[in-house]
Amino acid sequence: MQDLVSTDLDRQDGKRVEIIFVVLCASAGMEKQRFSIRRLFEKRESQIDYVNVDKIRFAVITWPGSFLDIDWEEIAEMAGRAGRMLVLPRQVQPPEELGLCRLSVWEYADALARHFVLQCMQQAPLPLYRKSIGLVDMRGVGADFVRKAVRHATIVRVSTANKAMYDGVAEEMMDTYGASVLVSQNQDDAYRSGVVYAPHGLVDQHSDEILPPIVTIDKTNIRGHGRVISGFHQVIPEQLLALKPPLIEESDFLAALWQLCGMRELASLPIDWCICNGNPIPAADVSEYMARIQQKER
Repeated sequence: MQDLVSTDLDRQDGKRVEIIFVVLCASAGMEKQRFSIRRLFEKRESQIDYVNVDKIRFAVITWPGSFLDIDWEEIAEMAGRAGRMLVLPRQVQPPEELGLCRLSVWEYADALARHFVLQCMQQAPLPLYRKSIGLVDMRGVGADFVRKAVRHATIVRVSTANKAMYDGVAEEMMDTYGASVLVSQNQDDAYRSGVVYAPHGLVDQHSDEILPPIVTIDKTNIRGHGRVISGFHQVIPEQLLALKPPLIEESDFLAALWQLCGMRELASLPIDWCICNGNPIPAADVSEYMARIQQKER
């Protein structure tokens, strides 16, 4: 990560560098001000600055007024094709009829959830042969995650309604890593693991006695003693934070770099805390709890 930020912001290596995403932010000190009727009809010009990250260039559009008085037609003209990749403050909603759209961060959040499961497994004070991971994947889209999970656990229990997507995975993982991949259609089978990854949440029919933490990015209501883990906060390098525009959430900024700039290593930054049942807790606490659950299961 040390070479992540270019020291020469104007260097383009003789090639055209495309604008790949746009961040919109209001001018400092102007957000709380109200404008007179006369000023509402005055022509204003937005400021657009360019920043190079590694060999990627992104644009920051700064509106000179408040968010309540944005000329979205001007913003749409400046953004161009990047108008469907806007990274905005959470309180700002662009009009869809102009082709403006907030960048979706779902994929990045899902990558963080996967990394969080593996990070907790690595930190858990248990020998490898006592580590297990559960996967509730009714859609059958998590085969690639299983291939990573078996490197950190002896057993991976998969609950899915699409068993065909896992044909051959269990045999491949046993031959390659000597790890067991157990596939079933019973969701409760996954709960015998130390931690459960449920990318799309849980279905309504499940056990009342869920004990392991459920890692997901969807809203999940569970009964019993289960803990829902989401909202992952990363340790972000200072050189990246220096580039983040004001009023933009850190997670939105990193998601834009990850999704649109191809900076895939950002999803593997350390996660220091998460949200557990609505409360922030250290990631290390999840590993400790997971280890206790796994010891009880054994």
